[in-house]
Amino acid sequence: MNQNTLPASPGLRAISSLGTAPGATPQLIAQSAGLRVVEEPFLQLASLRLSRKADRAAALGALPFDLPATPNGWTGDAASSLARFEPNAWMLISVAPRALPESADAWVVTDLSSRLASVRLQGARAPAVLAAATSVSLPVSGFTRTLFAETVPVLLQRLADDDYRLLIDVSLAGYLSSWLADASRLTAPAK
Repeated sequence: MNQNTLPASPGLRAISSLGTAPGATPQLIAQSAGLRVVEEPFLQLASLRLSRKADRAAALGALPFDLPATPNGWTGDAASSLARFEPNAWMLISVAPRALPESADAWVVTDLSSRLASVRLQGARAPAVLAAATSVSLPVSGFTRTLFAETVPVLLQRLADDDYRLLIDVSLAGYLSSWLADASRLTAPAK
């Protein structure tokens, strides 16, 4: 199988919706006791969908990634992971460019890098703040779609007990950032 990476768009440079370039220090959105909210630098995000015509076993075996065993799970680490969010669809999340299968008979590969912003919610208070915003309780290594603040669709990845990644449409990233900054202040322990 031929391998490629997502092509760069001519005249465009990779930059996140809040202005964070690849390899940059994450942009701090909010910080208080037991909670840190940052926008991650630009990530490579790609949807890999298995074609209905594909020989499932051959197509999956040819991927250069370890696949999650169950739906709503992921493999890898915070720097490079593959999350299964539908029975025949996976999301590649990577800090550095990764080789991808070509869109062909077996796969439909869609670049989502410029469509989704990534926000990390970290610290001992992260689960409580997230619980106030969603009705989802994820195990570590969990990945799911949910509504944030009952209105905004997000992809939620639990990286550790107190570390979450939220992927959100770039047009809604400012709303998410404001909501999390307010929650950071309103839920902060009394001094």
